Amino acid sequence: MTHDLDNEIIGYKLLVDFPDFALYADEHDNVVQRYSMDMVAKYDLEDKRYKFSPEMMAYLKNYISQYKNAEPEKKAIIKRYIKQQFLH
Repeated sequence: MTHDLDNEIIGYKLLVDFPDFALYADEHDNVVQRYSMDMVAKYDLEDKRYKFSPEMMAYLKNYISQYKNAEPEKKAIIKRYIKQQFLH
């Protein structure tokens, strides 16, 4: 998926690129959820911003690492868990 970055999230690095959105983080544990261009076009979705404690950020990064190394069936479960636990 391709995400066009604008000035608002300069200084953020890509954590994970899901099919329908990507997560970017900075060094202060701020996270931006950026939707794919298709999702934005269909549903007019805007970026969501989150601030996590260092502990919660470590948990999120752990789940992202598991997602990146998982089989396709497990990836869906981990992605759903990340959405439910961190992106609400």
